[in-house]
Amino acid sequence: METSTKIFSEPLHVSSPIHDGLRIIVVLQGRMQLEAGDAPLLDIRTPTTFAVLSEGENRRQQVFSRDTPFSVVLLQIDRALIETEYQRDPASLLCGTQGRSHGSLVLRSRQADTTIRALGAQLLGDNDQKHGFYRCAKALELASLVFDGFSPASDRIAASLLTPSDQERVRAARDLLVAHAIDPPDLTDVARQCGINLSKLHRGFRAIYGMAPYRYVQEYRLNRAYKMLASGHFAVSQVASEAGYTAAHFSTLFRRRFGYAPSTLIPHATSSEDCDLS
Repeated sequence: METSTKIFSEPLHVSSPIHDGLRIIVVLQGRMQLEAGDAPLLDIRTPTTFAVLSEGENRRQQVFSRDTPFSVVLLQIDRALIETEYQRDPASLLCGTQGRSHGSLVLRSRQADTTIRALGAQLLGDNDQKHGFYRCAKALELASLVFDGFSPASDRIAASLLTPSDQERVRAARDLLVAHAIDPPDLTDVARQCGINLSKLHRGFRAIYGMAPYRYVQEYRLNRAYKMLASGHFAVSQVASEAGYTAAHFSTLFRRRFGYAPSTLIPHATSSEDCDLS
């Protein structure tokens, strides 16, 4: 992983090959134009994330604008890790139905959402080498979000391979998990109750919802907590309890997910504030 912020006094032209491998790049600020392999020109003007998968070496031409801070986070990802996590090769995951490979190069890009920008900023601002595990965890979280953002198109292909009855069983499993989100049941039990095997349940969740079952549950709990906090009617401690977390664990998860402390949403709230949660 590499992070950097640079300012160029003159437009910088870079002409060098893209080497074999899989990379994720998050541009947090700055302007850049990129031509890679036979892919169309990528003109970056806003926070953007893109993934590059190169088979062998491919040509690269980059132009960086002058007098503009250029902040970037670069991750090099082991292809085997992606294949294990997503049960498909990286090219298939990135291309889906909307993208396509350009010769021996796959290039996908999309606007960086607030969560990705927050994670990128945390990595950019953490230059303390003593926090290697922290940086590694954040890098893996960032990579997961980036790939989940690119996966919906290809996941629709996977979803189309599920029979209508299988899709109904996956949705029934989702409803069961959400109904018991505070203390989610074992996935083996969920699969058995819904009449689907565990492997197909995992594949179905990724296909329909874009993430693993337990991660979906956590997202559900945190998003519900976010709405409660944003309403201005609840204290952080109340929302944490309602979401099924201790206050400290909730604050950690919330900050990782949204990039700021939960108290940010209710700056005038105090721990003594009480509201009826019923």
